[in-house]
Amino acid sequence: MKNVTFMSGILTFYLKGKVEISRNSLFLSIPNTILGVIPFGSEKHSLYVHQISTHDQSFGLKFKQFVVGVLTALMGLFYFTALVQAEGPKPLPSVIAVSGLGIVHIALAVIIVITAFYYRINIYTTGSLTYSLNILIFEKHKAEQVSALINEIIETRLNDTNARMVAEAQTMTQGEILAANNMDLAQQIAAAIKEANK
Repeated sequence: MKNVTFMSGILTFYLKGKVEISRNSLFLSIPNTILGVIPFGSEKHSLYVHQISTHDQSFGLKFKQFVVGVLTALMGLFYFTALVQAEGPKPLPSVIAVSGLGIVHIALAVIIVITAFYYRINIYTTGSLTYSLNILIFEKHKAEQVSALINEIIETRLNDTNARMVAEAQTMTQGEILAANNMDLAQQIAAAIKEANK
């Protein structure tokens, strides 16, 4: 069995997606997250090799997630500007609290924005179903490994189909030769019987 594992998010690094290929099946395990930060279950699919027709790979952006990340960063910057614009003495605990909130918001925003960029691999089946894998932008090599594995199983299936078709054609050709020989033999027997009856 060959497999490739990939991360679903930066904060959810412990949640791994998995593509596993056996001789006759492709198994997909895809973790779900909210904004790439909060774990939210997973999807599991099992496909037979003969059901896979093709696949494609593309670069994408989750626009809503990107906007949420930018808004979160703006909120973090707002904390810092509010701190600077405040008049009068600033007690140390409130400076630490406001600065801490600003830093947390900006760090969270960076993580949300980074996970908004991804490589998507769409796997198409003969039944017109599509299965999608989203792999983080900095794991491009994993996306290429998954793509290579899928290409390998499609190629193996096609080679197997071609070999089977050639074997069937050869069997049919041998059967046709045998049938022709039997026909000649039957005609010779019929001719011999006619000769004997004369």
